[in-house]
This record gives sequence, C-alpha cells and structure tokens, in this order.
Amino acid sequence: MENTSLKIVFVSEDPNILDSVGKIVERTFPNTIILTSTDENNSFTLIKSESPNVVLLDIKIKNPDAITLCRKLNNEATTKSIPVICLISPETDQASLQQAADAGVDAFLSCPFIEVDLRTLIRSLTKTDQQSRIPIDNQDFFYQSILQTTKDGFWLLNTQGKFIDVNDAYCRMLGYTKEELLQLSIPDFDVVEDAELAAVHIQKIIQNGSDLFTARHRKKDGSIFDVEISATFLNIDGGRLICFCRDITERKQVEKAILDNTEMFSQFIHHSPIYIYIKEVTPTSSKVLHASENFIDMIGIPGSEMAGKTMEELFPPEFAQKISADDWDVVSKDGIFQDEEILNNRTYTSIKFPIQQGEKHLLAGYTIDITKQNQAEEALRNSEEHFRSIVDNSDAGYFFIDCDGIIQDVNQAWVQLHRYDSADEILGHHFTEIQKVEDIEAAKAFVSGIMENDSRYLKGDFSRKCKDGSIGYHTFSGRPVTKNGEVIGIEGFIIDTTEHRSAIEALRMSKERYHLIDEASQDSIYSYDRQSRFTHANTNLCKTLGLKPEQIIGKTHEELGFQKALCDEWATLHQQVYDTNATVIAETTGSVPDGTIRCYEVVLNPMHDGNGEIIGIAGTTRDINERKLAEAKIKEQIEELQRWHTITMGREDRILELKREINKLLHDAGEPIKYESVGEG
Repeated sequence: MENTSLKIVFVSEDPNILDSVGKIVERTFPNTIILTSTDENNSFTLIKSESPNVVLLDIKIKNPDAITLCRKLNNEATTKSIPVICLISPETDQASLQQAADAGVDAFLSCPFIEVDLRTLIRSLTKTDQQSRIPIDNQDFFYQSILQTTKDGFWLLNTQGKFIDVNDAYCRMLGYTKEELLQLSIPDFDVVEDAELAAVHIQKIIQNGSDLFTARHRKKDGSIFDVEISATFLNIDGGRLICFCRDITERKQVEKAILDNTEMFSQFIHHSPIYIYIKEVTPTSSKVLHASENFIDMIGIPGSEMAGKTMEELFPPEFAQKISADDWDVVSKDGIFQDEEILNNRTYTSIKFPIQQGEKHLLAGYTIDITKQNQAEEALRNSEEHFRSIVDNSDAGYFFIDCDGIIQDVNQAWVQLHRYDSADEILGHHFTEIQKVEDIEAAKAFVSGIMENDSRYLKGDFSRKCKDGSIGYHTFSGRPVTKNGEVIGIEGFIIDTTEHRSAIEALRMSKERYHLIDEASQDSIYSYDRQSRFTHANTNLCKTLGLKPEQIIGKTHEELGFQKALCDEWATLHQQVYDTNATVIAETTGSVPDGTIRCYEVVLNPMHDGNGEIIGIAGTTRDINERKLAEAKIKEQIEELQRWHTITMGREDRILELKREINKLLHDAGEPIKYESVGEG
C-alpha cells in the first residue's frame, strides 16, 4: 500500500466503472484525493484547475470522446505534463489504441485489472515531488503496454519482411517460440505470399502508410488459419512495419455458414410464386436485401437487381414514401402489418413482419397480386369478402381460432395440409385435436402468447397431427384479432416444411450409415488433400498402421515413415488421378507393423468441390495377400499337371505302338489279334 498523498481525476460516463475502479484506487493509495467527472465541459476544466498527479480515462467516454480529450490536454501547456492512463477492454480495437497513443496517452490498463497493475503504472508515471511526468517520447512504455494487453498477434518487421519482435499472442497462434519466429520472414508462414509477392505488398504499405487485409497463415504443425492484419509503416530506423494480427477463423466459419444459409434462402426466394422480399429499415429509409425474381412482372426489375436499392429508387416518390413509412411502422411496433396497395393500375396485398438481427431492423413479407379479385367492385377491397378471397387462394394454410381455442375458420390449403376432406370436419373443434400429445402444452403457450401479442410467439416452427394420424411440420406466423378494441381470437398462416425436415433427416441417416460402413469395413478407407496429407482414416487403416486417427490425419506418407520407394509409388498414383481426373486401380506392396510384406489392391478416386475442381483423393486399400498366395499356388499346380501330362502322353504313345506290333505278329502267324482298340496305326 502507498502512503504518499496523490490527487487523481477519474473520467468515465459509467457509474459502475467509477465506483469499482474508485474503490481499487482507495485501497491501493489510501491518502488519495479522487475527483470524478462525467460531463463534457467539466472534464477538461476540472483537470486544468486541479492539476492532478494522474488522470484515469475510460476510453469509452463519448462527451467528449477520449481521443479528443487527450489531444486537448496534450495541447494545453498547463495540462500537458499530467500523465494519462487509459482504461481499455479486450474488445478495444487496435486503431483506437493507436489514435489514443498519438493523442498523448502515456499508458494503457486493460479492465478488469488487479491492484498491482494500477500501483505499478501510477508509480512509474508520477513522482513524489509532483514534478513533470516521465518522458515517453520514444513510446517504449506504450509499446510494452500494447504487447501486454492485446490478445491479437503483434509483429515488428523491417522492410525486408524480417521479424524484429513479436508478442506472446502471435507465438501461441503459430505454435513457434519467440526465438524461432525471429529467425523467420513472411514467406515462411504466409500461405499465399511468396518472397516476391511479400516484397511487393511491403512496398505498397510503405507507399500508402498502412493497410488492412486478410491472409492465411501456416502454423508450425502445418495447419492453416485465417487472419486479419492491420499494418502501419513508420519511417524510423531504416523503416519499420507495425502489424497487428487477429485470428478470424471462427468469423470465416460463421461467414461461410451464413453464406450457405443465404444461398439456400436465395434459391427459395428465387423460385417463389408470390412476391417475397426482405428489407433493412431505418426511420428514413427502406432498402431491399433480397427479393423474388418475379418482381419483374410487377415493376419490370427482377429481384436480383433490386438488392441494395431503396424504395425511392424502385417506386414513384409518393408510393415509395408510403411504403417506407409503413415498413418503419412494422419494425418499430414489432407487429404484423397487412395492407392493400395500388401500383400501375393493379392491386396488391402485402403481409409484413419484423425480424430482429442485432442492431439492424429487418422486415420480411410477401405480396400477392389481387387485381383480379378486386376488379368486380373496388369498394370491397378492405372487406371480409376480399380477405376471404386472398385466404382461399393462398398456398399458405390460413386459420382463425377464437378465445376459447375453438377453430372457427380455415382455408383449403390448411385443410389439405392437415389431410381433411373438407373444412367442416374440423370447424368447431378445439385446436388441441390437431396437436401431438407431447406438444399440446407448448401449443397452448403459443396460442396464449399470440393473443397477448407477445413477439416471442408471433412466428415460429411447429408440428401438426393430421386426420390420418400422420405428423407434419410447418412454419407459422400469427397475430391477435381484435374487435371493438377487444381480442376475439388469433389468425395466421402456416407453410409446410415436412419435406424439408425429411430431407434433413434422410441426410443425417445417410451420414450415419456411411459412418457405420466406414468403421466396419475390412478394407482401409481414407482420403487426402491436394498436398497428399491424410484427411480421413478409418478403423481398419489405423489398425493396419498401428496408429491412432490423430496420429495419421494431417500427415503425408513420408511423415508417417513409409519407405521412399513406396512413397514415390503412391506419389505416381496420386498424379495419375489428378492427370486423368478418373479412378485409378493398382496393386502394390507394403509392410505391416510386424515387418511382413503384404500385397494390396488400391482404388483411388478424385474428390471435387461444387465447381468440379479436384480438392483431394478418396481411396480404399484391400489386403489381397491371401488371394495372391492362392493364385501362385494354383499356377504352380497347373504347371505340375502340365509336366505330368507331357510325361504320361509319351508313355501312352509307346504302349500303343507295342500293342500294334503284337497284333501284327499275331496276324502274320495266322492268329487272331489281341488288341482290337488300337487299330492298325
């Protein structure tokens, strides 16, 4: 604990931070005078008038922002010498840290922190005689503070791309020690940039002063991960590049998953028979994110060309203004919106509902051209008959349930989805009759939630029990129905998702069957990437090699200790697959862990990505040693039989000749011949 009397000004707009950090300061420096400020005009005035020993500054303050306040303090003669410690969090970006350092911050302290961190910083930045602060013109203290607080990788490079310094975070990222990394340069770990490209990129950073880009780096174990790099050039000591490196592997995976989901959703929208759209909405603008292609029939522009355009860019001014206002009304009130609109002498009905995505306000909806239904009498557009027409002709199932849970109305699409013959079979029945027993309580909660207009229940996924006892699945959207200000029931639409769920389940079962076959097979099943590294190894292959899967995956034949001749043979087979883009079948030999040489039949097939490009090889290896031994035995027996046949045939010919001579002697002597079967020769 310190006994020296200090005066500290603490600037933060968060009362929780003021309280918690203030208590730490009081425990660390008992005699300290702590002055706090949250007001824009008061902060600078307070510091100037009180001349504290040190200023604690929350980097998240907004009025004024921390950078502006630092610059102001640094530019004022009476406050320039007062040390400033900036409180940051692990989420603070590197650009903000650099800006704060440039503005005059002396040190950074990452929250949460322990008391010894604060004590060490204040000791190093203040003097007991309250003289001027310790100079940090070379920013060594800032540099070390960054290295200690950031979770990102940090490098210091020369203009040849050679490491001068790195922090522990980047050492952990690549799996090297600091001493090992200091012997490397960019091409040693960058997957894309060789020495020539790296040199070009460095020159670009030098010319522009900085760059923000993504790259792929190779770890010491050979695995590859995605990174985002912020590089800044400093014209000191012959030129230095300060680089911060952030692992964005998870972000890339999320982006890919989003891309896959977006592609699937885009296909659904693309082929929609009704007008479907998703928009991003603000109080002043409504912009299309996705739209079905059939909008070309409505406004002459396909959905793919509408993306990114506002309502003002797509529709007449007055019409666009109304749509934008309606859209904001939907997202701000978090409810379902339904309306009819006339455009180009045609009438459309739209159903819109909000989708919350982070801080963005998204709106989804569909529009149906109801011009034909409204041609008979324009006055009926907002009547129950008009709504009935829309519902009856909708591909989505419509339902209305009263406050007692009784089904009062359904459309034909709903009847078909539940496999009834007509609506009369279900009208007047309680909605629980169309629910699985285990889902009844959840269904009751949804019905009650919709009646209360609870946004958690206005849309979702659910099951249904059909008339024939089968189970179906659907998405739904619902809303409370009011009359004279009172809720009289709920209504909504359902869209069947049974086939989609079945497809997902079939895919799951297919994967499970493949896994069982893969693991139960007596053959070795495996795959490689383009660098001939194993990406899969089944149980039989692991048993054959005497290794675990994790000892095989990611390794090449060479790294697994295969003999060079065998490695060369496999390399030739792999090249044949890549050259022919076809299956390659071959026989080879190899030794098992006990040293025995056995014969194998190898089948290698190319693996392709979605664009038809070869991304690796899948193969099977079958032990044919017993078959080869059997074939050799059969061949040996055939050869033995052929030898005996030759010997036997010679003996028989001699016997026949002797029999003929005896017959001739008997004939000449006037005796009957003895061997009738040999003929006369």
